[in-house]
Amino acid sequence: MAAILLGDVFFPEGCQALDVGWDRGADVLHLLTPDSVQLWVSLRRPAPAVAGWDVVAVACQLAFAGARWRASYQDLLDSGWQHDAKQDLGATALRLGDLAKAAASLDGLPAPQARANHGFALLGLGQVAAALTDFDAALAELPTNDEACFGCALVLEALGRRTDAAAAFKELLARSPEHISARVAREHLRRLGE
Repeated sequence: MAAILLGDVFFPEGCQALDVGWDRGADVLHLLTPDSVQLWVSLRRPAPAVAGWDVVAVACQLAFAGARWRASYQDLLDSGWQHDAKQDLGATALRLGDLAKAAASLDGLPAPQARANHGFALLGLGQVAAALTDFDAALAELPTNDEACFGCALVLEALGRRTDAAAAFKELLARSPEHISARVAREHLRRLGE
């Protein structure tokens, strides 16, 4: 209620505040709009010294409907979208050549493609052993991951494990002869004498 009186929270003109409650760690303001829609706005103060409130959820019940819906930022945080966003950010940073940002964004993400991209970022940063760990983890979860296979071959070559590198390049080419990295894989095989 104080948030409304202080003007920190916007709500539709003509709304009537019915009560204030507490739910899931937030103050919940119960409002009634002029067209008889009930709103429950969940507010959390980000810091005691800050004169403001964050809206963390909104619930609504239309006058003609018995059902009530709720949209919560916490539900979004719990849905896994952050992993997807970090994976997309890391992949974009990798494409743009920002290896440090790619590595930081992809660090700890479990998806095979994220692990492969993290491996490429680490390889570009000279962290060859750590890159191999990522490529191996990606391949363990998805053995047909062509990017991880190619990355693993590059790392094995960098480590001087020429026979293992050639085998990985051949595996990639046998499975996906038209893969985007196939031309480069063939070049590496020629240099390896295969």
